[in-house]
Amino acid sequence: MVRYCVWALLVLLAGCSGGTGLSLWGEVPSPTPVVYLASPTPTPIPSPELAVKGPVRQGAAFLALVVGRFSGPPVLSFNGREYYTIVEGERALAYIPVPVGMSPGTYPLVAFSQGVEVAASDVEVAPHMFPVEEVPIPGEVAALLLDTEAIEQERRLLTQAYSLSMPFRAWGGPWHLPVAGEVSDVFGAMRSVAGGPYYPHTGVDLGAPEGTPIVASASGLVVLVRNLHLRGLSVIIDHGAGVFTGYHHLGTVAVGEGEWVEGGQVIGTVGSSGLASGPHLHWELVVHGTQVDPMAWLESPPQP
Repeated sequence: MVRYCVWALLVLLAGCSGGTGLSLWGEVPSPTPVVYLASPTPTPIPSPELAVKGPVRQGAAFLALVVGRFSGPPVLSFNGREYYTIVEGERALAYIPVPVGMSPGTYPLVAFSQGVEVAASDVEVAPHMFPVEEVPIPGEVAALLLDTEAIEQERRLLTQAYSLSMPFRAWGGPWHLPVAGEVSDVFGAMRSVAGGPYYPHTGVDLGAPEGTPIVASASGLVVLVRNLHLRGLSVIIDHGAGVFTGYHHLGTVAVGEGEWVEGGQVIGTVGSSGLASGPHLHWELVVHGTQVDPMAWLESPPQP
């Protein structure tokens, strides 16, 4: 009897709800309509662009720029070598040497990011005329050329000094001529020293009286101060991004290894140490292990 009364009460209440939308458990809400929003069309990311600045000729170094967005620091391929870039904002850059003996013509410059080609451009390497010279030197100085073991040791020291560079540019703006003197011999000249075979001159010779101050061409870290067999008393500075300068045949030095120097700071004085027939500065610019013309950077510095 009790169970019958309970069921009767339920039926009565259900009937009383009618069209009111009420039930034993309150009002039943209408379902909320689902609105599907269209996905926005993604803005395409422009491909990076490749640009070249500075002299592109035999015996010089130029600046390659990758401008745009890339997933990782690009690696540049040129003339059978790869060059790692340094990233500055939305651009990556590398200084690329053109050896003296590289044939003029058109060469591909390709940028890769994480192994994928992201940009490419053809680079025209221009020819450059280098003079041919015979350089006589005193017999006692020429005797230095006979010590092959000491020459090989010097080569190893230089290779080690140029093997590791800071991963950033330490300089900005124009470079300094390291000494106030006349150019007595140009870079790349095919020279026969004391009647020997012809080799390209690896730097620029600046003639000046003994004791004339020598300044750093640009800011950087002194990585070598040594009395070398042929180059004499020497200072080498790492300017970052694979760029080094060397100052050779010095009379005195005013800096030490591991010291930071600013562009225009005095680092030593002119002398005639090593294989030298008189006082002068032998000034070298080395980019990724290749000697190039430092005067080209004074005339047209490849700045980003």
